[in-house]
Amino acid sequence: MMNRKALLIFSITLFFVMGIEAQTSNQKFKLNMKTLIQEANSVGTNYDEFVVIGSKFERIGNVEAKEWLPYYYAAYCYSMKALRTSKESENLANKADKLLDMALQRGGNKCEILCLKSYAATARLLIDPQHNWMTEGKKSSEYINQAVKSEPNNPRACLLLGQSILNTPKEYGGGYDAAKNILEKALEKFKTFKAPNELYPNWGEQYARYLLTQKKSY
Repeated sequence: MMNRKALLIFSITLFFVMGIEAQTSNQKFKLNMKTLIQEANSVGTNYDEFVVIGSKFERIGNVEAKEWLPYYYAAYCYSMKALRTSKESENLANKADKLLDMALQRGGNKCEILCLKSYAATARLLIDPQHNWMTEGKKSSEYINQAVKSEPNNPRACLLLGQSILNTPKEYGGGYDAAKNILEKALEKFKTFKAPNELYPNWGEQYARYLLTQKKSY
């Protein structure tokens, strides 16, 4: 039978080994996430890559049961592809919604998740704008308003509000001039926003700058 001294040494060694394994696992998780985030940011116009990268994020989420960001980024990738109005848009948007719900259940940031839910709804809207406006268009707007209300200083929420106004007809209070001030505020928020960790969402600033150059298009 193991004496007390030997048991103590064994317990300390086991605790130490488990700590190293946990640290190694966390480092591997961060490295994999960073790599995939960089890949998602580098897709360019090869939108099919979003689905490939999204599935990798999803697999990480299936393994890392306490982490919300893998499902969030998987939903981001699927939404980006769905917004290109491909044949798979509805399925991808629905898949993104389910993953976002799971991310929220894991303690994910409500504002960030609502922003992506707005994108998923917009993707379904674009499939058939005339028929889907009253359902998906309304959902998208509601998600944006909820996001802004839940976290007023979030730059992505402000960006999506500006984008929504930009795409609203002038006769209904939209257009470039109406959106310009909000998009400029979004850029200011990007400058001051402090992410809680290195894997936290940081997309949107370049897109806000791009929209501000599109006056002739609106």
